[in-house]
Amino acid sequence: MPKLRLLAHAKVNLTLEVFARRYDGFHEIRSLMVPIALADRIVLRPGGRGLKLTVTGAPELEGTDNLALRAARAFQDTFGLRGGLSIQLDKRVPIAAGLGGGSSDAGAVLRGLATLNGVQLDRLMPIAEALGSDVPFFVRERPAWATGRGEQLAPAFRLPGLHLLLVKPTFGIAAADAYRAWRAPTLTHRSADVTSRPGRRSGWNAVRTASQVGKLLVNDLQAGCLGLRPELGPLLTRLNRSGAAGVLMSGSGSTCFAVFSSAPALERGRRLFRPQAGETVLATRTLPGPTRAGRGSWVT
Repeated sequence: MPKLRLLAHAKVNLTLEVFARRYDGFHEIRSLMVPIALADRIVLRPGGRGLKLTVTGAPELEGTDNLALRAARAFQDTFGLRGGLSIQLDKRVPIAAGLGGGSSDAGAVLRGLATLNGVQLDRLMPIAEALGSDVPFFVRERPAWATGRGEQLAPAFRLPGLHLLLVKPTFGIAAADAYRAWRAPTLTHRSADVTSRPGRRSGWNAVRTASQVGKLLVNDLQAGCLGLRPELGPLLTRLNRSGAAGVLMSGSGSTCFAVFSSAPALERGRRLFRPQAGETVLATRTLPGPTRAGRGSWVT
């Protein structure tokens, strides 16, 4: 069978609201997630014996717990396949950064194997949910409102195209640490309270510009992460000075991003931003949904 090249796009959370801990240990959330152009590159090569993973320049990521490898194994187990497969991963999305890099790799592998084996995407969702809360989003790879623990998705329509300046500091933050640092509001929230703040979601219905987006950015995990890593405060301040419409930490961190209305505005902001030693600075943009070339395929 021919090899298949894929893009595993990262994401940012334009909103992330956290509610009470669920019966399964996860927190109830509500988040507006959007895919971005920044992406890992994956090549699937069917054939040979067993499952093999090669991570370009980062062999320490090639262990059996890698989500891309786990996704391939779960796909084969679900559909009774036993053929060999080699996965080549070119890692470009920062790790432990709140950008969903590992989950995106898993989603891309599932999509690719579905393409190679004639499987409908809907049949992938139970596999994706078992792999991780964000993986279902990356199977669909389009702007969505995520609820539950993140696996329940509803399409998000009419979002303006955004240009983003991403800054990953020298450190990462584990999602488990970010959620442990979260502090609930004074009132005790139960899972049903996910509907108790409808204004935050309804306000997005009228959003048409980057300036409007900037006023609605929210991340309930940010305050706790600032307690864990106070260095995030000066980083957000420096991003604010770049002329952005708004700034926010993405997901569970540690990457922070600034929102701009256009590529020229982003370039001006990038020139104004003063990075510190060791910071990774990336310019990217949001994506409206799956690429024309076929749900995240990479055409060379």
